[in-house]
Amino acid sequence: MEQFALKGIFFCDVDGTLLPYGNKRLSDEVIELIHQITELGYLVCISSGRPYLSLQELFQEVKEEVIFSCCNGSALFYKGKPLVDEVFLKRSVLEGVYEDCLARDCLAIIATSERIYLSLQQDTPLRKKHYENRSYAQSIADPAQVGQDAHQITVCCNGNLEEVLPYFKKTWSDEAHIAVSGNSMFDLSASNKGIALQRVATHFSLPLAQTFAFGDSENDLSMLRLAGKAFVMEQSSEALKNEITDHCRDVGETIRSIVFA
Repeated sequence: MEQFALKGIFFCDVDGTLLPYGNKRLSDEVIELIHQITELGYLVCISSGRPYLSLQELFQEVKEEVIFSCCNGSALFYKGKPLVDEVFLKRSVLEGVYEDCLARDCLAIIATSERIYLSLQQDTPLRKKHYENRSYAQSIADPAQVGQDAHQITVCCNGNLEEVLPYFKKTWSDEAHIAVSGNSMFDLSASNKGIALQRVATHFSLPLAQTFAFGDSENDLSMLRLAGKAFVMEQSSEALKNEITDHCRDVGETIRSIVFA
């Protein structure tokens, strides 16, 4: 399929899109849909702010069928191998953002292809909920302990996002792509989902008109703007729904309407 007969690619955000908020596992319907449309000549690109290790875990049943666009497009994997070259944050950015997180009582989550590193100084509910028992997660007291190049740093705020975000955008927007990715967090990434969409389409020699994107948050905007057809989830912000005028209640239902039109 990589060389011929590719009909289109669906670029799907995960949290709030393929995976409703509060759910911990994909529905059987989503898994079956991925199996079905892959056999019909389409690909699904899982486009998430999550790192590769987390996505592999969540999409275990279809990990050989989908493309993974991880850390907001900073790393792209297909069938267990990099699809194109990965991109990374500068070490100086990693160190500076880490120190800025400490100074503002924020948890820093540093994502690489091999591990996830969490700043030891903050003990937050997010740490316990998502990372406490993960074999690939490691708490660190110093960014020098990060053993690989980093794709992304997620800043988890302690009730102070509106105060903290403008500072990070002013200080680091020339060095990283910055976008809100949750109610109390934002990502500083080496790429963005729109750049990743373009790289995937180019790799498969697929016209942008044959790309479809689904998302619900600010970090999805770059791919929603670039895709041949874009949909935002109904629970998205009014600002997002005003810009992207096609809205979606159920991703699977919308994909089926496209594939079987």
